[in-house]
Amino acid sequence: MLSVFLRRILSLLPTLLIGITLSFIIIHLAPGDPANRFLNPNQTPEMQSSIRERFGLDRSLPVQYGRWLKNVIFHLDFGYSFYSGKSSRAVIAVALKSTAILSFWALVFALIAGISLGILAALKQNRFIDYFCNNLMIFFLSIPGFWLGLMLIGIFSIQLSWLPGAHLQSLYHHQLGPGARFWDLAGHLILPVITLGLPLAATFFKYIRSNMIETLNSDYILAAKARGVNRSKILWKYALKNSLLPIISLLGIVIPALLSGAVIVEVLFALPGVGRTMVTAVYSRDYPVLMAAVTFGFIAVLLCNLLADICYRIVDPRIQHSPGEIS
Repeated sequence: MLSVFLRRILSLLPTLLIGITLSFIIIHLAPGDPANRFLNPNQTPEMQSSIRERFGLDRSLPVQYGRWLKNVIFHLDFGYSFYSGKSSRAVIAVALKSTAILSFWALVFALIAGISLGILAALKQNRFIDYFCNNLMIFFLSIPGFWLGLMLIGIFSIQLSWLPGAHLQSLYHHQLGPGARFWDLAGHLILPVITLGLPLAATFFKYIRSNMIETLNSDYILAAKARGVNRSKILWKYALKNSLLPIISLLGIVIPALLSGAVIVEVLFALPGVGRTMVTAVYSRDYPVLMAAVTFGFIAVLLCNLLADICYRIVDPRIQHSPGEIS
């Protein structure tokens, strides 16, 4: 297992390097010059050159990339924000807390809702509850995430005033006690978590339902029924275990969708996460912060795929690779 883990790590490094290299090139070749924001006609050419030199924009693109990559590898230094002057790593670290909270609870919500409704629909196949759940999940898969978020804000925040429609906490959050802080945070998370989690729940639902139906109709389940094995034992011990296996590998596919969806949700609900920070950096041409956010995204996606692969091997030991194979 350790050798497989090390091979997987080594196989991911070229992917990471190619990804961040292409991102660096695309970001720096995009129209717009971040130095223009600090330039004005009254400045002398020497002053303008000094500003560009301070940002490192006076050098060629290969030289800029080489210096940036060297600092990242040896010092974990992504540079300093052009506008706030703060370390890009520190900016992303602060934003990461909000993104992690949102993504974690959205994934938990999606797993609980998708798996439970998928099992229910499979057990009630071709009945009303099956058709209802199936059509409902198709609807959630079809609608854009930003539209769903806007509808939830319009109904539950503006019309009914039940839930807050923006930010991660109230202005008076730090004046509250521990219990009140928890409920304040929970109230602010409900709408963003539902917006981000419902499309993922629909994906889990489709997989669980189809796998559960296939498993329940398999020969060994039919044989267990013929021997008089308890129905609940068949369901929970045999059918559910085999039906959940594909969910582990599906997580490696879902995580990138979760992170990309978080960008829209964070902007929509004004959450101070990595996604919103990235969008702000794009508009302001803040290259160091943007590259730090992109690099974080690449690493997060690759690590989640690696963890999903390892978990699948642990749960199902039959999955083995030859000594020379890297997958």
